[in-house]
Amino acid sequence: MEALADISLQSSDLLGAGRWTAVCLAVGVITSDKLANMNALRRLAAICDIGGDQDTALSLLCVTLEGFKFMGVHRRIAECMVHMAEIWESREDFQLATQLLEAARPEFERATQVDKAAGIVEKLKSLRESLEEKEIALTEGKLKSLPSMGTTKLVVSSKAVERRVENLALTL
Repeated sequence: MEALADISLQSSDLLGAGRWTAVCLAVGVITSDKLANMNALRRLAAICDIGGDQDTALSLLCVTLEGFKFMGVHRRIAECMVHMAEIWESREDFQLATQLLEAARPEFERATQVDKAAGIVEKLKSLRESLEEKEIALTEGKLKSLPSMGTTKLVVSSKAVERRVENLALTL
């Protein structure tokens, strides 16, 4: 039943995966199985992400991350962090994505997922390069003005970014 709900195994059938995820969640609620509930919510987050609702996906991932932390399921903790990092990377928040991946790496190692931990190292290199490119573009003024702001240039304060990252890290 869980394989039917896993969108990564059947990427073409979003509706079917959603239905099976709902069934898995219902079974988890009825049997009071916290692990099944968290796995179903994690799969629901993946479906929301693929469906284009990243805000809901992030909310569900935060809930599942806390649930897996409470239960001490290191592999799932890391998977939630990686998925959140992918969403933040798609939103071009490379700094937060990097922090999430750095936190996920030791969780994969604790779960003896050495190959996935090594993959994170490669991903971190690419994210750091993207972050450096973005910072260079900001300092050189290469960012175009936003249409709604007319000719005003976009200026980002490093302290504002640090505060935002700290606030987001506190919620995790």
